[in-house]
Amino acid sequence: MATTFEEKQLAQARPTGTSAETGLSASGSRFIVRQIWIMNTSGGAASYDLYHDDDGTTYGNATRIAGRKSIATSDYVILNTYIPVADGGAIGVQSTVGSALVFTFYGAEVT
Repeated sequence: MATTFEEKQLAQARPTGTSAETGLSASGSRFIVRQIWIMNTSGGAASYDLYHDDDGTTYGNATRIAGRKSIATSDYVILNTYIPVADGGAIGVQSTVGSALVFTFYGAEVT
């Protein structure tokens, strides 16, 4: 069976609260995340955290891959990365201000 890579937008999330939540879930799939765009759509600065749990959705200090980076109002950050996410794994997102940040994941789905 041949392996294929389909490059595309993998997921998008806009947390409404300030707790960590799943931004991308690889349930039944495998992904390679190549870029994460984080846009601040609010009227003030907001900070973000990112988590990578390769076999679940536990988001805490043990799975944190980026933390407390601030984004000014109406600004954005592009993270160039290489994060393989296995079937059953996830990337968590968190914002210090509810409904402020939009996280968009780009990369390849591996089938």
